[in-house]
Amino acid sequence: MIPQSDSLAHELPELLERVLERLASTKHGYFGVTIAAPILSPAQVFVAVPADSAFLWSAEAATCEVGLGAAIRCQSEGPGRIKDIIGQAEPTFRAYQGVGFGAAAMQPRFFGGFAYAPHRSQASSWSSFPEAEFTLPRLLYRAHRNRAAVTLFVSREDVADAATRRHHVGALQRLATLGPPPNLRKGHEGLKVDYRVDRPTRDGWDSNVREACRLFQQKRLEKVVLAREI
Repeated sequence: MIPQSDSLAHELPELLERVLERLASTKHGYFGVTIAAPILSPAQVFVAVPADSAFLWSAEAATCEVGLGAAIRCQSEGPGRIKDIIGQAEPTFRAYQGVGFGAAAMQPRFFGGFAYAPHRSQASSWSSFPEAEFTLPRLLYRAHRNRAAVTLFVSREDVADAATRRHHVGALQRLATLGPPPNLRKGHEGLKVDYRVDRPTRDGWDSNVREACRLFQQKRLEKVVLAREI
């Protein structure tokens, strides 16, 4: 980790470009550059750097991760989909180098999921999702408790061109220089939810549980995972 002072922050864009250029000349095939960032709302991150694909991951209240774009996307189908995904992702870890400016260097983090059974769901929310897909985002914003950082994941080919390096550095800078979200400012009551939709409803949930129990009794089911969308 390289400490980040006020003078370094002013020189950061040029420094980051030089670092990416230097990394492109090494033997490593994949790189991660992490810089310290302010605490932001996920909405701020999404708006600051528009991307064709984006996600929000929050497994616990104190941690928030927002991914923008795709540096690497691994997809597979069929019975060997999990092993295949691992095989596609492994080269990234073997040929990776990470550096940090004001924050600890981050290792590659793939986000995604896979179907429990080898068939694609026909539900409207998941109809376009493969049987297995994991993505290493181009940019990963991560806030944990009172600290935050943003990481740029690139390959050697991604940073071989000077114009492309400047583009990536610009995205990093936008996230590193944003102010706090309005709902975190003193005296603000916070954002309010306009409406909430539960799928299924409580009655629908109860009906699904009864139907699952019936199918178990008939030995037509071995396992079922009930979930709801909010």
